[in-house]
Amino acid sequence: MLITGGWALYFAEITNDNWQLTFFVIGIIFAVSTIFIITVKEKELVREKIKFTSIASWIHTVISPFKDFFKREFAITILFAVIFFKLGDSMLLSIASPFYIELGYTKSEIAVIVKLYGLIATLVGGFVGGIVMYRFNNFKGLIITGILQSITHFAFIWLNGQPPSFGALLITITIENFAAAMGTTALVGYISYLCNKKYSATQYALFTAASSLCNNTVTIYAGKLVNMLGWNGFFIFTIILALPALFILMYLNKKVNV
Repeated sequence: MLITGGWALYFAEITNDNWQLTFFVIGIIFAVSTIFIITVKEKELVREKIKFTSIASWIHTVISPFKDFFKREFAITILFAVIFFKLGDSMLLSIASPFYIELGYTKSEIAVIVKLYGLIATLVGGFVGGIVMYRFNNFKGLIITGILQSITHFAFIWLNGQPPSFGALLITITIENFAAAMGTTALVGYISYLCNKKYSATQYALFTAASSLCNNTVTIYAGKLVNMLGWNGFFIFTIILALPALFILMYLNKKVNV
């Protein structure tokens, strides 16, 4: 994260935006890292081999994890809550770097504050998010962190009205990364809770894939929305995107006892 994010921006700036050289160096670093990982000896694990006696048994094995989830009460509603929970946040983050550059921040400032310091704020927020989920039930924890991660987008509206300064960007990144990490921790914790231990890998993949597919599909329109709405209008739109998930979670909090 630090190499492809912060370090890459800093290196590009000191080489006068020589992105070809930047990506070449990153490629070398990745190649060396890959070779190192391949040479590390992995502890041998004894895994039980699954034997399929027929095509029907194979189909049953593939379908069972999905069938197990969708037979639960409010399964579709829960899936929609998971899908929409990070939608507004993903939309904002997809175009945050161009926003900083348009405001006048340099690549080195973005590298240090957004990428390096932002990682620290993210780690702290993730820890606090875990405490929130431990203290409250799943839906209440998601509602609390969901509200926080959405209202922190107002910080970007505030930043848009400030002259470029180290302090203003630092405050915004602290608020945004802290709250976003709380939301991510809450979502990962809830997804883990939803998974049946018997099908944990497949069901976890279902939830994360559904969420990622929706987020990545919607975020491709971020640039067009900025052109249509302006930056402040776009940030308000990302806050509105969080509302469906919050309403669904409030509904589930009344209906489901978890």
